[in-house]
Amino acid sequence: MRSADAVASLKRWGQRNDTYGQPLLAAASVIETIDDRQFRIVLKSRFRVLEALATMTTPTPFILPERLPQTDPYPQITEVDGSGPFSFVREEWQPGHKAAARESDGLVICGSEVRPPLRWRRPDSNRRSQCVRRS
Repeated sequence: MRSADAVASLKRWGQRNDTYGQPLLAAASVIETIDDRQFRIVLKSRFRVLEALATMTTPTPFILPERLPQTDPYPQITEVDGSGPFSFVREEWQPGHKAAARESDGLVICGSEVRPPLRWRRPDSNRRSQCVRRS
């Protein structure tokens, strides 16, 4: 991911999230890239930026490739384009219930051990904690 991805994603999220995003955009005089690895948020008034960026409110401030957040901020993003050590397994996805990820090709974790995919399952409505388990 590049800083341009982060800036575009935060600006899109800021238009959609009324709990933290819209107040962040109002408190910021500028959200801009410095170079490919860094960006800055310059505030014109006090604001809890780290709390806002770490929020798990809906929508959550996920970082997307720059081309995706430069579209209309209100339709749901349907393209899945992961990065990092895991790849999304679309075939196992059940929106709001279950998601799965496999270790990316060419990535060696824990020697040559072959691991099954990670699966996230939403707990039933009686439980408050969310579970992550390897199955």
